[in-house]
Amino acid sequence: MFGVSRATVQFAMSRLAWEGWIERFPGRGTFAGSGTARSDGGQATAPDFSVDMHSLPASGGEAAPEEEDVTYALMAFGRKKAPSEVSRALNLESDASVFVLERLRYIGEEAVEAESCFFPLDVLPKFDLLALDRAPTEELLVEENLGFRIGRIESTIQPADADSSEAKLLNAESGRALLMLSQKHFAVGDKPVVYTERICVSPIGFSYTTQAAG
Repeated sequence: MFGVSRATVQFAMSRLAWEGWIERFPGRGTFAGSGTARSDGGQATAPDFSVDMHSLPASGGEAAPEEEDVTYALMAFGRKKAPSEVSRALNLESDASVFVLERLRYIGEEAVEAESCFFPLDVLPKFDLLALDRAPTEELLVEENLGFRIGRIESTIQPADADSSEAKLLNAESGRALLMLSQKHFAVGDKPVVYTERICVSPIGFSYTTQAAG
């Protein structure tokens, strides 16, 4: 009706949800919100985040076969109710809201990974928008973007079965075995501040290095 792509509509809806104009409830639907009310009783302050989905061309990225480029596609960045596992990981109330960054990772033209980064409402990262199409997750979650240093990371790698939405994103059959890397990032002082989930098409794997703070 408006002559725009589905991705543009999804991004607009995510922004409206972050600002409180709409509220999303899994299994129930999307409803009108208060506009500025936050679940913690404060007032929402819109971040300095404005992006045209079509202005993020793919280029560069983390390691891949020499003949292939690794690129990312931004799916959404906004505010929504935290899934139960995210609330537990970040020590939040069960009905708390979080900021979510969602991207797809491509090797060449093939989507191989869907990732989600969850941030409590008191953590608003300042990403370089032009880096979101090429920077791996580890290069986004740095002190320059977060405003604090990550002191410790807990990682879990486990098999997972693709649900219908993941299968569609990754061009996999529903129920296909995938890999899931979940990571809980702690600030110095051991407060959980970021939770990430990366769902990967087998046999694509993960390779990363951690270094002790200091």
